[in-house]
Amino acid sequence: MRIKPKKAAFAIFALVGIAISPPLLAEQQTEPTAEECKQAWDKSSASRSCGLAQVHDLLAEVSVENRQCKVYVDCSSTVWLEHRRNTFFGSVEEVEGVENCNGYLKPSC
Repeated sequence: MRIKPKKAAFAIFALVGIAISPPLLAEQQTEPTAEECKQAWDKSSASRSCGLAQVHDLLAEVSVENRQCKVYVDCSSTVWLEHRRNTFFGSVEEVEGVENCNGYLKPSC
């Protein structure tokens, strides 16, 4: 069986192009902005019981670290006047869905 030169050249270029190009379907992770992280925190149910000025020593400090949102905050537990200091890392979506689980920040209780 003989392969025609034009088809062989096309096949070689196609294979080389696939080998050196980045995967087309790979998800590109973009770094969130501090403002996006802050907005996500404000939407979360945890923000209503964590970092309250009248109760906690530490208000919510929201920033970006290692391409993720970082929330550093005190949260109330069910024990009277007990506060737990938390650091939570996650995507904007994860921060938006974070919950206060008896003083601990978790994706769900």
